[in-house]
Amino acid sequence: MQQQKLITSDRWRIRFIAQNSMISAMLAGLMACGGDRDNLAPVPAPTPPTETCSSWPTLYQPEYRGQSALQSVVRLSDCSVIVAGYEGSTAQSQAAGNSNAFVERLTLDTQGAVQRVWRYVLDTTGTDQINQLLLDNNQILFVGASTGAMPGQVNQGKQDVLIGRLSVDGSLIGVSQLGTERPNVPVKLLKLAPEQYLLVGYDDYFIPTNYLEAKENPWLARLDEHNQGQFQLQWWQTDDTPQGDFYTSAAMDSDLYVGYQSDMGESRGAWLKKLTTNGDPYWSVSLSNSPIDTIAGTQVVNEEVWLVGTSYLALDQNYQGRGDLFLAKMSPTSGDLISVEMFGSAALDWARLLIPYQGKWLVLAETGLDEALTEWEVSLYQHDGQFWQSESLQIGKKTLVLSADVVAEQLLTVGYWVDEQGRAKAYMVGFSL
Repeated sequence: MQQQKLITSDRWRIRFIAQNSMISAMLAGLMACGGDRDNLAPVPAPTPPTETCSSWPTLYQPEYRGQSALQSVVRLSDCSVIVAGYEGSTAQSQAAGNSNAFVERLTLDTQGAVQRVWRYVLDTTGTDQINQLLLDNNQILFVGASTGAMPGQVNQGKQDVLIGRLSVDGSLIGVSQLGTERPNVPVKLLKLAPEQYLLVGYDDYFIPTNYLEAKENPWLARLDEHNQGQFQLQWWQTDDTPQGDFYTSAAMDSDLYVGYQSDMGESRGAWLKKLTTNGDPYWSVSLSNSPIDTIAGTQVVNEEVWLVGTSYLALDQNYQGRGDLFLAKMSPTSGDLISVEMFGSAALDWARLLIPYQGKWLVLAETGLDEALTEWEVSLYQHDGQFWQSESLQIGKKTLVLSADVVAEQLLTVGYWVDEQGRAKAYMVGFSL
C-alpha cells in the first residue's frame, strides 16, 4: 500500500471517484436529515477595509519546476498578495517525491502584469509543502509539512509539521519542525493569544514497515512561541480510533468548532464538534451518516456557526440526487441545526471554501463535468438570501481550488489545473465580485 499525503478533504474526494459506481447501492439504506431553509437570511459578514487596488489579471499561470500547486493566498494592506505551495512534485494531486515548498510575494507593475517581489524556498531531502498562510503582527506565519528534516532538526517519524515566520520582505525569522512518529497532516492553525496557537490536524495512514498500524486519526496540538519563529509543543492530543476519521475544517471564537469525518461505526458520517481550546468536548452533532459526506468550511460570525460541505443525502428539498453542496447554520450553544440549504448543479459538486464578504457568503466548489469524473471546473457561488452561481473556470482537463482571499472587488483564488498529459500546474484567478 502506498502511503498517501493528502491535505484535508482531498483523500475523500479521490475515494468518491474510485467508488463512484458503488455509491447508489451504498447509500440506499442511509437516513436523511433535514432543516429549515427559510431561516437562511444573508449573514451580516465583516466588511473589508476600503482600498483602491488595481484589478488583478483574470488568470495568472506561473511557471514552476515539475508539477506544482498554490495552496494558500493572503492579501497585504498594500494590495500585494502572499502565495504559498509546492513545486517539483512527482504526483498530480499532492506534493510527492523531492518537492520543495515556497512562499512568494506578488504585486502588479504599472502595466498591470504580475511581478514577483521575493521568493522564500524551503527544501529538504524529502517531500515539502506549505498549505496555510496567516498574517500576524505585520509578519507572515506559514504552516506546512515535510518528510525530511530542516537544518539542525530531526524528523519525528513519517511526516512532520513545519511552522515558521517570515518578515514581509521575505526574510526568514524562524522555523520549527514538530510531530509524532505518524505522518502528521496540518489542517488549520488558529491563534489563541499572543504567542499561543492551536493547531488542528490528523494523522494519515501509519505504515511503520510492511503493515498498517493505524488509519487516519484526528489530533489537536497547543504551541507556544517563545522566540519569534521558534515554536514549542505544549501538548498533542490524538483521538486514536479503529476507524478512519479526521478533522476537515476548523473555526474559533472563545471555543473551537471542528468539522469531523468518519468512515464507519457509530460515528460514521460528517459531524460538527464543539471543543474547549484544551480539547475537552462540549457537544458533537451529526449532519449526515453518509461516510463520504464532508464539512469543507466552518465560520463563526455574529455568534452563529456556519458550515459548507458536500452531501449525498437529501438534507432539504433541493437535493438533485448526486453529491450536492449545502450551507448550514447551527447554534453554538446547543449545536441545534437552525437551517440548511442545498444547492449546486445536477453533477457532482465538491465544496472547498466558505468566505464571508460584505453581508453575504461566497462559496468555492468544484464540479465534475463527466461521468468518469476526470474533468472538473471551479465554480463561485454567492449567497445573499439565495444562492446563485456567478462564475466558473476550467483550465485543461480539470481545475481544483485550494485557497482564496478578497482583494478589492475580486476573489483571488489559487490551486492547480491539469493539462492533457496529466501534469498539475499552479494557477491564480481573479473572480469578480
